[in-house]
Amino acid sequence: MEGYSAEDSYRNVQVTYSVEEPLAIELSSPEDRTEPMESPVIVSGKVSDPAAKVTANGAETDAASDGAFSADVELSEGENTIEIIAIVEGKEPAARTITVNYKSSH
Repeated sequence: MEGYSAEDSYRNVQVTYSVEEPLAIELSSPEDRTEPMESPVIVSGKVSDPAAKVTANGAETDAASDGAFSADVELSEGENTIEIIAIVEGKEPAARTITVNYKSSH
């Protein structure tokens, strides 16, 4: 081939990319479908990004440096849905929903 050299067939190409892990919530307590004995109930767990702002039924809290969070959520008599949302700028929000059945001792 005219005008072709072996050097033309080798090119250094460097590709750099990063994979963003999706934001995730790991819930410690309360467990889904349990019957808490007290209100408010402490909702606690960990988020995968410590920069997350976490809300539990509107109660806001910041995650600790290890991602741990906790928030007090008031319960009504009977079935309660608790929605936990974690938000970090630049990432898709993460959400978990659990249901607990509160029976007051009164």
